[in-house]
Amino acid sequence: MKPQSRWTETRLKYLCRIVGGGTPAKENLEFWNGYIPWVSPKDMGAFYVSDAEDHITTEAVAASATQIVPKGSVIVVVRSGILRHTIPVAVTTRHVAINQDMKALIAHGQIMPEYLAFLIVANQDRFLGQWRRKAQPSKVSRWSCWRIAPARRLLHTNSTVLSNFSAAKYPKSTT
Repeated sequence: MKPQSRWTETRLKYLCRIVGGGTPAKENLEFWNGYIPWVSPKDMGAFYVSDAEDHITTEAVAASATQIVPKGSVIVVVRSGILRHTIPVAVTTRHVAINQDMKALIAHGQIMPEYLAFLIVANQDRFLGQWRRKAQPSKVSRWSCWRIAPARRLLHTNSTVLSNFSAAKYPKSTT
């Protein structure tokens, strides 16, 4: 007889609101060099993201598919060749916009953003294995249906311990 697990798998879409990104028209110079960091996969080098190589204006947000996501959003690359071996994940430390190759996971109150990001990293090999069997392993499909198993007790508590762990393991980055 198999022992019963205390872990209940939950679809990602039930733990957070999922927001897509977009790219403002590159030919419209009034959309670029603003004050809003526009995060793309090339900016995903650290666990925390507070800035980006490119910046856009509020006019760019209003006229394109990109959206501003709040501080504490978990941002994930969902379309890139890097998905053949890694799922880039980061937590935003300020409001940012994201490009079309990314999704933002805005955690509901019952789960900390860092914990949600760690769950994705912890399940990375399983997700990558599923995608490798697909025709396009460089593009995540139906990723909102990922099943992850958050420990119920960690959803609400231990925020100080988790924050200290993440600060030590993943120092904040300016890009």
